[in-house]
Amino acid sequence: MDSKTNTGGFKEFKDSGGHAPMSKEAEKRKLATLKKGQDMPDVAKMPQREEQGKARDFAAKQFNVSARYIQDAKKVKSERPEQF
Repeated sequence: MDSKTNTGGFKEFKDSGGHAPMSKEAEKRKLATLKKGQDMPDVAKMPQREEQGKARDFAAKQFNVSARYIQDAKKVKSERPEQF
């Protein structure tokens, strides 16, 4: 790990388990309209977000790091959790 990944924001992201609150909300939105069984799913009635963009961009802003750090950290966590 180089000095760039030891910044405060990256450490906070790592300490949070690599999951930003936005990604959990995004997962809920994604699953809200999936068909469950034979019944037709209810359409999620959620207001549009004021800001559009990817969850990694919002997480990067929250932890004061680049979006690429968030993307790379998530990949490392999924592929090599022992190194995370």
